[in-house]
Amino acid sequence: MPSHEALIRNWPQLRKWIDADRAGLRTRTRLTESAREWKNSGRDSTYLYTGARLAVAEEWAASHPGELSIDEAEFLRCSREAQKQREANELEAARKLAEEQKQRAELSEQRENDQKEAARKLRRRAIVGGGAAAAAVTLLAMFVMM
Repeated sequence: MPSHEALIRNWPQLRKWIDADRAGLRTRTRLTESAREWKNSGRDSTYLYTGARLAVAEEWAASHPGELSIDEAEFLRCSREAQKQREANELEAARKLAEEQKQRAELSEQRENDQKEAARKLRRRAIVGGGAAAAAVTLLAMFVMM
């Protein structure tokens, strides 16, 4: 067994470093390819990174300062800006939805209050109408008895 293989198998820390470097290399390779595809597409925003992919690439870039090409740096910057814009749009949509729900709740409450008021008016009219009917019957009875 060659000495470098023995080192890799018997030195766990070296193995961790090599594995971490492999992951970093994969991240860098994907970033390079993605930036190239984005540039070749005419900077189509659908090629930009989002979510976890963006977070991993930014973490790698932060731990490797000065290693990004101009295109890669621009790709990450545009990805960040697009992500911030998406988040701002989502926040605005959530705010609008909350406002609409508040308005619906207020409208529903107003309708409920209007219905309660209409029911009170109907009860009053029924009471007044019943009283008037009773008075009319009493007067009729008095008239008939005379």
